This record gives sequence, structure tokens and C-alpha cells, in this order.
Amino acid sequence: ALATLGVPSDQIHLALASLGDWGNFRQMRPGDTLRAQFDSHDALLELEVSRGPIVQARTRRGAHGWEGEQVEVQIDTVLAAVCGQVRFSLWDALVSAGEDARLVAALVDIFAYEIDFYTEVHPNDAFSLLVEKRYVGGQFVEYGDVTAAEFISGGRQHRAFLQRRADGTATYYDEAGHSLRKQLLKAPLKYALVTSRFGVRKHPVLGYTRNHNGTDYGVPVGTPVWAVGDGRVVRAGWHGGYGRLVEVAHPNGWVSQYAHLSKIMVRPGQHVHQKDVVGLVGMTGLATGPHLHYGLKKNGHYVNSLAQKFERAKSLTGSELEGYQADVHKLLEGLQRVRVAQKVVASAPEKG
Repeated sequence: ALATLGVPSDQIHLALASLGDWGNFRQMRPGDTLRAQFDSHDALLELEVSRGPIVQARTRRGAHGWEGEQVEVQIDTVLAAVCGQVRFSLWDALVSAGEDARLVAALVDIFAYEIDFYTEVHPNDAFSLLVEKRYVGGQFVEYGDVTAAEFISGGRQHRAFLQRRADGTATYYDEAGHSLRKQLLKAPLKYALVTSRFGVRKHPVLGYTRNHNGTDYGVPVGTPVWAVGDGRVVRAGWHGGYGRLVEVAHPNGWVSQYAHLSKIMVRPGQHVHQKDVVGLVGMTGLATGPHLHYGLKKNGHYVNSLAQKFERAKSLTGSELEGYQADVHKLLEGLQRVRVAQKVVASAPEKG
């Protein structure tokens, strides 16, 4: 683009080089902008690169050549209340409440250890959130942290509160200071539909009845698959009817399996962390369509992953717990105000 404006190639090279990684056009994405300023002799004077409204960089030609810098953008952060009720899906409920679909991912991540969002979300389930929203020039640009969240599923109340620990890590806990993080996730995907459950069924390819040692999730090819917990990869390759298969051994006798993958992202012997991507959904092996077969073993025996209860991570104690509970009291008051506002809106008569 600069060359078509008559800018000499050496000047283009020097200007981009002064920007470092910012000058790598291969890293630019749709929506990023490039602004050039010229002097009275039509020579390139300044170049500004914007990657979204928050991240910007600029380089300017001076007496000592080109000098690049990152531009500081003023970001205004406000704590906003968000609430809603599920009618068709969680995604629909949040978007109907005027929120970005990115908030769906944040909510699913928070309660990934507590709720299986593929089987345990029903019409009339309700949610309330306190979430940071970031603005630049009065325009919403992104979400920050969800500081408090409540999800009522099937009449059961789930709550989460963000706590930043002394080591800099951020973790969600319940009101009593118990970590929401558990040894294994309830499911290895963010979003999916359960298409076949654990138990006896008629095999869709082979045609005869046998035990189905796992849970099938119907999702598009290429969907990232999470490791459900920390562990070591014990198998990564082709395995008969399972097609491309990954197996991860976890502490306390657990082994997780991820089958019919289109691509494997790990290797045998590799250590993985919870929510690391181990592969991409596919339909390799004996599969009639794109899906993930997720199997779970305990001490060598297959178990129903949807029925398991997993051990929690370390809870807060001592002075750290005392400080946390003081913060939670304030956040609970905020959630209560959100619930009251939601009831007022729900009880208002419809117009027309």
C-alpha cells in the first residue's frame, strides 16, 4: 500500500523496522488500520499502526532516523451488572441482554468445574454477573474480569468470586473460600451437544448393540479439545476404530481419552495442563459424522464422566480467607441488587 503511494522501499523498510513486531504486516488482522502522514515534499513522515482500539504504535522520521513507540491509550473501566434468564440457550440469553458473545465463554470457563453446559442448562435457569467493561473514547472495546457470578441451574445455586492471590494468580472460589477448580473438568469442550451417552447402545457404524464407553459430543471439525486435567500424554496416534486418539493419565488413577480427532496437538510423554488443547475435533476412524468421543477411566475401568464428582483444589485459609470473605460480602450485595433489578424487569407488564 505504501509503495503504491510512491514511498521508496528503503524508507518503508526503515519505518517498519523501527516498529519491531508492530511492523510485521503478516501479523495484521482484518479491522487493523494503517495511517500514514507525509510532509510538504510528499515524503513519508509518520506511520501509525492500530490493532484494535486499545493497542497502537507509531513511528516518526526525525533528525536521527525513524523512532518507533507504543501509543498509550486511555482505557476507562467500569464494573457493570449483567443478568438474564435462559429461554433457548445461554448464548441467546446473554446476547438478548445486549452483551457480546465473548461473555458466554467467560461464564462457561468460570463454572466449567461445576456445570456441564451441554446437559445441565435448562429453560428458566438464571444468571447474574458483575463484570468489568473497558471503554476507549466512550466506546465499549472488551470485557475485563468477571468479579462475581451466580448461575441457578435446575433450582441449584452456583456462585463464584474472583480472588487474586499473593503469588499473582487469579482463582474463583465459592462463598466459603473453597476453590471452584477441581482435578478434572466436567467436559473437554467449551460448547457442544451430547449426541450419545455412556451405556449400552446400537453402534451407528457396526450395527450391533454393545456398551458405549464414553460420551459423544457433536461439534464441527476443527473445534479445540481441552485436556480435562493436568497429566501426562500416554497415547497420541491412530488407534483402530477410535481413529486419531489422545490418552492422558492423571493423578489418582484417572485416564481421559479423546477420539476421532482430525489433528493431534500433543506427543506421547508430554505433560499437559488443564485446558491445554490436545487436539481438534474430527471424524477419523469409525465415525458417521464430526464429533468427539470422550472416555474416562478410573483405575483401569470406564466410568460415566457425566456422573463423576472430582476433588477440589486447595481452599483459602487464615488471613487470606478473612480478607476474601470481606470482599465477598460487598460482591454479594452487588449480586443481590442485580437479582432485584432482574425481578422488577421480569414482573413488568408487556406493552401492547
